Amino acid sequence: MNKGAVGADAARTMKRAKAIVNRMETQISEKENLLKDIEYIDALTMNSQVSHHKRLLSVENLQLGYENLLFEPVHFTIEPHQRVAISGPNGAGKSSIIHYLLGTFNGKVVGEKSQPKHLTISYVRQNYEDNRGTLAEFAEKNRVDYQAFLNNLRKLGMERDVFHNKIEQMSMGQRKKV
Repeated sequence: MNKGAVGADAARTMKRAKAIVNRMETQISEKENLLKDIEYIDALTMNSQVSHHKRLLSVENLQLGYENLLFEPVHFTIEPHQRVAISGPNGAGKSSIIHYLLGTFNGKVVGEKSQPKHLTISYVRQNYEDNRGTLAEFAEKNRVDYQAFLNNLRKLGMERDVFHNKIEQMSMGQRKKV
């Protein structure tokens, strides 16, 4: 029995085993990196201006309705950085209050609203199925800067080639982003 040959065989086997272990560790490391969320997401831009007013909006004795008033008089004030929730059952007048604040309510109004002259009120609707037309038309209708709008859509992952489609031809996921 040649002990030198046995030792050399053992060394080669050990070297092969270490190479296999190193290769497996490298593959594991590469696969772990695939699982990490290393994607960088740009912040969306919002064109909001800071107001120097202590009160952004004040409503006194507000009642809205069509033939009949929808609710008893309400009073509220909204100050900078304040979050406000409007809650109530279906048909209580929540959407009517939003439309009144936006200046699009067509019913009967009782009460008073005061707000700074150049205050712009915006909101995000839950229902987006009735959005129609091109993105340029949508931006114009909603008084949104078109380029900032497209930039935000890109940041949300929408492909540029979709920008030429009409909104009603987009997928539901794309419509939600709009």
